[in-house]
Amino acid sequence: MEEWTKLLSSSTALNTYHSFRDTGIYHVKVKAEDENGIQSEFSPSLRVRISNTNHPPDSPSNPLPEDDSFDIPIDVGIGWACSDLDIGDSLTYDVYFGISSSPDLVAEQHSVNNYDPGVLEYETAYYWKIVAWDTRDAYTEGPVWIFTTISDPNNAPDKPAIHGSTSGKPGLTYLYTFVSSDSDSDDVFYYIDWGDATFEEWVGPYSSGEEKSMSHTWITEGIYTIKAKAKDIHDAESDWTTISVNMPRNRAMQTPFLQFLEQYPIIYQLLQRFLRL
Repeated sequence: MEEWTKLLSSSTALNTYHSFRDTGIYHVKVKAEDENGIQSEFSPSLRVRISNTNHPPDSPSNPLPEDDSFDIPIDVGIGWACSDLDIGDSLTYDVYFGISSSPDLVAEQHSVNNYDPGVLEYETAYYWKIVAWDTRDAYTEGPVWIFTTISDPNNAPDKPAIHGSTSGKPGLTYLYTFVSSDSDSDDVFYYIDWGDATFEEWVGPYSSGEEKSMSHTWITEGIYTIKAKAKDIHDAESDWTTISVNMPRNRAMQTPFLQFLEQYPIIYQLLQRFLRL
């Protein structure tokens, strides 16, 4: 029997250790004595089984992320629960992780029940398992678990920048450049509305940040609004960008034919589309 310990305050917990010399079942109980020699009753007994037989760890369980789960963030860490029947046995873990259904060993003698695999790939299934070891080299291999990461969040390209003349003369040809950047480095297409009922419908693809040059001619006077937008290869579209182009009347170029086109803009539009084929 243990001797009385040193005097402790009533609110202080006592930690003590004992080595059992023989195997068997022991019933441990405790009582307290105050400074006046008054003793308490014995506590309820705690049953302790001492055995030379070592038990392997329990099977690893309670995986995080949960088995067969989806839409898992790419910066997720994995975790699990595990215990051992033998009091005093500490556990270490071998961690297997990868995109194969037979995952590779990535950590040995890991001392905690969580692991950081680093930043993962989008839309990818990952397999993992844990092998638990006790201090006497008994081990238990857990099941293979699986989870799938989230889809890659696609971003629309930036509004295209438009560079070129903002004024000119009817009948002359003017060059414009269009450029848009995509934060995902996706290729982009351009839709251009010249403001005179003619269009360039999704020309491309072009690399993100690559300039696209196109020319255009306005036949009649007026103020035209060029509109352009970009879309990426996943069909995510940017907002419109606009600039105004002023084409004042050029008396020297007012031929009877151009005057006729001014009076019948629908014929002009059809003719312009025909000439661009």
